[in-house]
Amino acid sequence: MLILASLGIIAISLPVWFITIMAVIAGRGWSVATGLVGLAMLGAAAFVGYMAYSALMEEKMEDARYHNMERQVLAMAKKNKGSVTVADLINVGFESSQAEMVLDRMARKGICEINLEATEHTGIITYSFPELIPFGLEKQIE
Repeated sequence: MLILASLGIIAISLPVWFITIMAVIAGRGWSVATGLVGLAMLGAAAFVGYMAYSALMEEKMEDARYHNMERQVLAMAKKNKGSVTVADLINVGFESSQAEMVLDRMARKGICEINLEATEHTGIITYSFPELIPFGLEKQIE
């Protein structure tokens, strides 16, 4: 959306530049004023374009942060024989809200599931990663 706004401002500035060039050729004194208006419009277009670029880079950084957190969760799950709690993640430096968000998002994606038996037994929501449970241990956990 911001990119389109930037391109729109540039398109609108084109007639101003045309008028400025014609005024310079004709030797008119007001050509400086139209040139300044054209420069201001290009400056506005550059600012809007920069805002679009910044928003895109922030989105990419947020995705990278999330994927990094996912990798940390998977490493923790592997270390804990296929299960992770929010408290486990808090102990390694996650904020509570981040830990809940990443685990819930991974559960929605089907990467993990809430282990109802462990949750009922301990009273703490436990997330299970079936692919990371060591062979032979999966029957003991159920």
